[in-house]
Amino acid sequence: MTGWPRCACTGRRSPPSARGLTPEQHRRLEELTTQINAELARAAAAGDPESEQARRVAELHREWLTFFWTDYSKEKHLGLARMYHADPRFKAYYDAAGEGCCEFLVRAIEAYCKE
Repeated sequence: MTGWPRCACTGRRSPPSARGLTPEQHRRLEELTTQINAELARAAAAGDPESEQARRVAELHREWLTFFWTDYSKEKHLGLARMYHADPRFKAYYDAAGEGCCEFLVRAIEAYCKE
């Protein structure tokens, strides 16, 4: 069905209930996706992965993950971020926000996870 929202990460269309999300939760997930990319671009341009701005990106990413994970840990968060950088598909997705954004996201999550 083409009327379903398109996931910003995968590009696939699916009903909000496909992930067990309410329409409100699905809207929040989409808002987070947009907010992460916008704030990531600004933080990466500023260049400091240990800044408050970079920390905010990592926190937003953590919130985003809680839509999919029931057992968040910093170790898993960091492992996922490193996988993003290693996988050309994810790297391209995050680098679409700006050159070097994927690497910056990994460094920001590294700083966040060592707190």
